[in-house]
Amino acid sequence: MEDIKLSITDNKGTADINLQGKLSIMTIETIIPELNSAIDKFSEFNFTLENIEQMDLSAMQMLISIKKTLSSEQKKHTFTFRLSEQMQESVTEAGLLQQFN
Repeated sequence: MEDIKLSITDNKGTADINLQGKLSIMTIETIIPELNSAIDKFSEFNFTLENIEQMDLSAMQMLISIKKTLSSEQKKHTFTFRLSEQMQESVTEAGLLQQFN
């Protein structure tokens, strides 16, 4: 699997954004311009994170920042986390998913 995979599709005016792979300080820099462009272009968002091999604090900070930006701009958004049991345990124990409930 590539380090990080991002796909953004237009689903009748809603941006379906799928993130997969290794979400880390080393990989997220490459996707931030595309995410910012989508935030400017769309008013509704469905984020799905799946097949995540690694997720560090910088990746979670990026996701929290995106969520706060969308909320402040009153844009509709959902976040769906399809994580492995091990990854789910790690982020739950760290309290990182509380921002998305």
